[in-house]
Amino acid sequence: MFLEFLLPILAIAFTVFSFWWLNARKGRIEGVGCQYVFGCYKDNKLQIQLPVALRNTGPQAIVVSGFRVRFLSSERESLLWIGFSSDPMNGCFTFKKPVVIKGFDATELILFFQREECDNLFSNESVRLEFIESDSREWSGLSLFDLPSSKEGWSDSFSGIDLIGGVATGESLN
Repeated sequence: MFLEFLLPILAIAFTVFSFWWLNARKGRIEGVGCQYVFGCYKDNKLQIQLPVALRNTGPQAIVVSGFRVRFLSSERESLLWIGFSSDPMNGCFTFKKPVVIKGFDATELILFFQREECDNLFSNESVRLEFIESDSREWSGLSLFDLPSSKEGWSDSFSGIDLIGGVATGESLN
């Protein structure tokens, strides 16, 4: 008698849970750690470009309204997101707009950041790439890495450094 009621209740519970899991829940954003960085320092302006891949783990679309690069180990102000790079070596970019990541989908972006009236980087700095969703007031961490620089700092023309495989442009990291 008890089994006659338990089985239908479990079937309904499984159906509701499955529907929610596959169609209604909100996922989270996962990012592939930064593997390459383009940078330049010119006219007291530090400019950094980061190629990233973002993945939505849930079925609902997620709208990201902002990004920033926050320095963890110093008093430096965060680098501000100004848009998407279309030509990393020449510093060409399009202005920022919200990023929509569809459910169970991924997107590739080259994020362009800058900070005016700041000092050049003369040593590696620990940073965190952060994002903010459109329905949130809190910044969330996406990737933690060391932003590289040489003893001379970033040059006045864009150059790129491979964070995984070492130096890609001949610059020294130390």
